[in-house]
Amino acid sequence: MSSTINISSQGLIYFQCPVLNRETDPTSDAVAVAFLARGSMPVGTESWTTGSWDTSATGPTYKAQVLVGVSPGVVLDPGDYDAFVKITDSPEVPILGPYQLTVY
Repeated sequence: MSSTINISSQGLIYFQCPVLNRETDPTSDAVAVAFLARGSMPVGTESWTTGSWDTSATGPTYKAQVLVGVSPGVVLDPGDYDAFVKITDSPEVPILGPYQLTVY
């Protein structure tokens, strides 16, 4: 989908995922992110982390985001991950991705 983002396990930054939506502004919808081992696909039992929307972004591309790194962010061991974004709308609940992340 896009190039790999590299993040230090010792830092704390927003991992952002672009969400293309030409029809409506999705920022009023709940958003969550799951980090899975590279090559894995979500099957419904993942641990989803509540995310937020980057309010400085405007359409048609919006940015879902979640803090990654040290606590209080999502703490990930060094390695390669695929991230998936779940947007809860009514009635749709799309799951987008993968977005590639390497933690070093």
